[in-house]
Amino acid sequence: MISKEGTTTPLRRLFGFRQRSKSPPDEFGRITAAAVLEEIGYLEGEKAMNLIYRHWIELFFIILPAIILLVISFSVAVFRSLGGTFLVYSPTAQGEVDIFNFLIAMVLLVIAFLWGFMHLDKKSDKRIISLLLYSGLFLAVIFVFRYMGWRLFYIDENAVPGFDIANVILASVAFLSALYIFYQYYEWGDDTLILTNLRVIQDRRHLFGDHATQQVMIGDIQNVTAITNTYVRHYLKYGDIVIKSATVGRDLTFKNASQPMAMQRVIMGVVNARRNEQSSSALRAMVEKRIYKNDVPATAAPAAAHTGKPKKRMFGAFQRREKPRKHRFVSTVPGVLRPFIPENPKVVEKDGQITEITWHYHWVFFLAAMAKPFAFLCIALVVLALAGFWLGLDAVWITFGVLVSLLIWFIWAAWEREDFSNDPYILQSSQVIDVDKKPFGPENRRSANLGQLQNVTYTTSFFGRWLGYGDVILNTAGKDSDLTFLRLPNPAIVVATINEFVADYKKGAEQRGLNNTLNLLHEYHNAQMAHDELQRQQEQQQATTPPVEHRQHWH
Repeated sequence: MISKEGTTTPLRRLFGFRQRSKSPPDEFGRITAAAVLEEIGYLEGEKAMNLIYRHWIELFFIILPAIILLVISFSVAVFRSLGGTFLVYSPTAQGEVDIFNFLIAMVLLVIAFLWGFMHLDKKSDKRIISLLLYSGLFLAVIFVFRYMGWRLFYIDENAVPGFDIANVILASVAFLSALYIFYQYYEWGDDTLILTNLRVIQDRRHLFGDHATQQVMIGDIQNVTAITNTYVRHYLKYGDIVIKSATVGRDLTFKNASQPMAMQRVIMGVVNARRNEQSSSALRAMVEKRIYKNDVPATAAPAAAHTGKPKKRMFGAFQRREKPRKHRFVSTVPGVLRPFIPENPKVVEKDGQITEITWHYHWVFFLAAMAKPFAFLCIALVVLALAGFWLGLDAVWITFGVLVSLLIWFIWAAWEREDFSNDPYILQSSQVIDVDKKPFGPENRRSANLGQLQNVTYTTSFFGRWLGYGDVILNTAGKDSDLTFLRLPNPAIVVATINEFVADYKKGAEQRGLNNTLNLLHEYHNAQMAHDELQRQQEQQQATTPPVEHRQHWH
């Protein structure tokens, strides 16, 4: 069921959906699977099973420069406020190896050992090798510098502590570094890989950027690979997850994932359970019911691993729903604009089933289109008013000019309104349609069968998240035949709705395939009966079977 999106303010849209989600973040403030699925929409019978984030090592390397800058700027500001100075030469300290130089030498030895060990391993993370190298060089320079008698830091006891403009700048740098660290932590906690009993979803979002999702249905997964090919990855338990899809070019890759091996095992467990869920007894019962009209109870199919789903009735995967699906679509058009633009979305139902949904551009683009004729009208009226005041233009000519301006404005506005309404995106029970029609003129129409859709995702920009619109990308099996639905309101709701229609279509296709197979077998059985083929086969079998000798056994 597609849930209704809650009412949100622009500020809440700006900062994502954590605030408006019914599901709170986890204990570390990261997004949860329930929160993601609430936004993109649950499929029927869908349940979240597992979720992983990117490993903390990725966050560490991203925020490490900011942490260093924060520590240095804050420490220097405090040091200077206490009267500290830098680069002081002390002749008595030349050639001296004090406790600080001894510690620096020990750290250099450890860094050299780690660098040599990782450098020999060709699969080691290059970033860690570079970090060790630069850190060693930096410490070596400090060691030589102090050995020559120089001191980096020196506190003058006679200096008057103060907080000058340099310290203000340093404190500002420390504050901005702290904000950057918080922002990157937020971004890191919003990249997730979610496993449900129906699909695998990669969700990627940015606070001041786009939001994109990519998914692979469980039935399309061919293989899942977890890559932890270095010692560091192995011991820290992070790596890449590559999900191979049945469609070429639709693979899903989640880099620097936490616990990739465990996630790989769980995903493959669900995939294998899905492949084996139709037992032979269920198929036999289906043949008895469809062909011979006998209601034979089937043995319950094995449940998917860790799904917690209730048991379905026999043939539930192949039969049409008894209860129609009810969507709760919310009109995205403000009340003042509803007389001028089409309902968005427009839902068509037949016999309690939704058969067609039509979307248009977000209403903000209607206002943007209407701004041009309104701007023309305002400029024209101002020009006429100035002409009448400065040039003494007669009232008749001014009236004529106003009427002409109003006529141009009306025609222009009607053209823009018609152009806005003539580009619908249509979802039907078997296909999606993209219509591009000129006002009062020709049109182009592209369509794709729901069975061709391999992946449905959406992206949003900064203003899109703020105003509630985005682009929906429909990847198809054909080359260069992908469709893009632009500027749609509530793109997460659109994606979830299309996914539900695709799931229904595929279920119907499976049911039609099974019915065709059963009908073929039934007709073949009738042909065998009509030609007495079964009787002849039975007689031949009896003729070739040797008689059983009855022997008397003496005890």
